[in-house]
Amino acid sequence: MGLSDAKEWAGLQRAAGATGLGKGAFSLQDYQDFIKRGSAEAGLLQRAEPSLVEFVPDLDLTHAAQRSGVSTLRSDIVAAGPGADLSYLSAPDWFATSTRWIETLRAVELKVANILSETALAAMRQSILTLILVLSATCTAGGLSLTLGLKLLNRFDRQIRTLTSELSQVAQKQFDFTPQHLEESSEIGTLSRSLEEARAALEAADRLIVHTRTAVLQTLEHNLQQLSTRDLSKQIIEDFPEDYAGLKLNYNATLNQLDEVVGQIRTVAKGIRGGSTSLFDAALDMSNRVDRQAASLEETNAALQQIASNAIETAKNVKTTKDAMDVLMEDAEFGVTQMHDASNAMSGIVKVAEEMTKVVDLIDDISFQTNLLALNAGIEAARAGEAGKGFAVVAAEVRSLAMTAGGATKDIKALITRSQASVKSGVTKVEETARIFERVKSGITRSRDEVDAIAPIAEEQSLGVQEIKGAVDELDKATQLNAGVATSNSEICASLKGEANRLTDVLDTFQTSDAGGSSETPLTSDGPSDPSNDREEPNWSKSA
Repeated sequence: MGLSDAKEWAGLQRAAGATGLGKGAFSLQDYQDFIKRGSAEAGLLQRAEPSLVEFVPDLDLTHAAQRSGVSTLRSDIVAAGPGADLSYLSAPDWFATSTRWIETLRAVELKVANILSETALAAMRQSILTLILVLSATCTAGGLSLTLGLKLLNRFDRQIRTLTSELSQVAQKQFDFTPQHLEESSEIGTLSRSLEEARAALEAADRLIVHTRTAVLQTLEHNLQQLSTRDLSKQIIEDFPEDYAGLKLNYNATLNQLDEVVGQIRTVAKGIRGGSTSLFDAALDMSNRVDRQAASLEETNAALQQIASNAIETAKNVKTTKDAMDVLMEDAEFGVTQMHDASNAMSGIVKVAEEMTKVVDLIDDISFQTNLLALNAGIEAARAGEAGKGFAVVAAEVRSLAMTAGGATKDIKALITRSQASVKSGVTKVEETARIFERVKSGITRSRDEVDAIAPIAEEQSLGVQEIKGAVDELDKATQLNAGVATSNSEICASLKGEANRLTDVLDTFQTSDAGGSSETPLTSDGPSDPSNDREEPNWSKSA
């Protein structure tokens, strides 16, 4: 019966669903297997349900599938399509729900089998009852009919066993036999003819289900082959039986969504390719500019290095000059002191000379007075005559000494005068030299003050140049790093550009409903047919 095959297809779909959900998303192959097995199961159940309702009037497999929850999960998976994120569905939940559905089918199958068995048993009981009535009648006929009754009983037992075996074959979907006892007019014959009718009907229904399933699978396989060649414009245009209409709609809807997604991805890929090209050009230009900036900074760094060295050397020279100025200032102060001491000494010499002049004048006066006295003494000695000759000689000698002393005093006075003039000239020169030393001292003081003012400025300039050099070094390192980053960005942009080109090339291999980009008007099941789809319209109702 179709119910048993539907149960097997449900088991296969359970495995396919667990595989896809276990990966978090269905691959195209898993999705195709899932749809194929679900469609086969649905077709078999749709074909088998009318026959099953004869045995189970209240049977409603559609409601049972919804009640088990398997319909909802199937719809979610089919609507999501291959590659969609199904992390909100778990493989264990799907497996448990599918198992409940399979157990429901198994329960229906057992229920039908039990009903068939009960029907056969009821028929057998009716036959036995009839046999008992016949036996009762024959028993009243006598002992001769007992032997005939036993033979009839044995024959009836064989017929019942044969009928039971044939029912088992029907239950197992083995239709390649002809029931025995069709020509008999007994109850067994009636049962055999009823069994033959049921066998023929079930066989026809099974063949029709198989034929319908095969035709649907062939159509689906053909369209999936088109899809495997990346042709997204071929929809299912054949009219599917009502049982498989949902499969057609879902397939076409999935194809529409895939066609639209590929078109949108193609548009985005083209945008990425254009953007990556612009980004690559910008990155290359930035890399060149950063390289030039790095070269300029390197030259600036070298110049700052020279300036820093000069500033350091200048600071050292200023300090050396300051030290030399200090020494020169000390020498100038010492020279000024010495000049003052020399001037004071010469002033003392002038004063001593003046005192000596006074002494010489006094000696000159004494000499003049002595000369006068000697002259008076000579005059008096001459008056004394012979008695005064000795005294006259002494007076002459004293006068001669007084005259000599007077001449000497004049010479000494002249020497002192000349010495005073020389000393005064020396004092003037010493004072002039002292004033020069004072001016030199003042100039050295000013120069030292200026050097003192220049020294911290030079040191600050040296430190400032060092700081600038450090900043330029950091800037140079950052620029070098930026140059490396710019080069890396250029390489990344080139790689991104290549990847975008390859992505565009891959997307161009898809044939969509709109070759220029995304399909803005989704295809429908009633859309125009393609020549490659002009196949013979399958006859869903003809028998195999």
